[in-house]
Amino acid sequence: MAHEMDSVVTVGASPRDLFAMDTCTRGTDEARLDTLKAAGYSATNWGLCDAKDLQHAVDMAKPRGIKIVGVYCTAELHKDGLKLDPRIHDAIRIVHGAGTFIWLAISSPDYPLSSAEGDAAAAAALKELAAEAGRQHTRIALYPHTGMWQEKVQDAVRIADSINSPNLGVTFNLCHCLMVGDEEKISSLITLARPRLLAVTINGADSQAARSSWNRLIQPLGKGTYNIANLLKNLNEVQYRGPIGLQGYGLSGSDLDNLTQSHEAWKQMLSR
Repeated sequence: MAHEMDSVVTVGASPRDLFAMDTCTRGTDEARLDTLKAAGYSATNWGLCDAKDLQHAVDMAKPRGIKIVGVYCTAELHKDGLKLDPRIHDAIRIVHGAGTFIWLAISSPDYPLSSAEGDAAAAAALKELAAEAGRQHTRIALYPHTGMWQEKVQDAVRIADSINSPNLGVTFNLCHCLMVGDEEKISSLITLARPRLLAVTINGADSQAARSSWNRLIQPLGKGTYNIANLLKNLNEVQYRGPIGLQGYGLSGSDLDNLTQSHEAWKQMLSR
């Protein structure tokens, strides 16, 4: 039986924050954090980096009132097992007990996209990583990513179910779900993922744009033809209480303007 993930923040029932992913900002670390603060955000994630640099980012974010809620990492699956960047272990140690998750996207040169035959090869390393995260009072959130072995949210659920650890969960990424052609399945996929759902990412997007371009599937909130309200309704229906992140990969124009646009659109969504 799947483990229910603990609640973190509330969807819909009360005002809540939207965290801005690291893809939403450019420039120096200080400039990125200052932009987030200026746009009204209180949390972000960070990309995997050396321990000294990650600790520095955490230390810079704190006085600005910004929390690092996730650290994004990638791993590569081979027939002889999952190859992890050793810096992941430093990241787990640094975010100890802070309520921060480790985001893990998995590619593979040896297994086809979404192929379950790679599950056994990944299992040992994922079990160990989940146990390590648990000892440090954090969790691993599998990150489905278009073009990677773990491409779809249903792949992440299948993998997490096979490991069956309370410290290993999954992420629902709207833009990747739309890109792979699963738009009509979103409600059922949210229900499928819910027992292990640790994080959700959203953004403005066009409906019916599968396998098109990221500039159609990643836009500021409030733009595009896809109805984000329906997704939030789905999350409410399954009583999801975890963090929701804003995806901003590849957006043109001013980071501050894009973030402000999305922040205003988010507040309007919550007020309805």
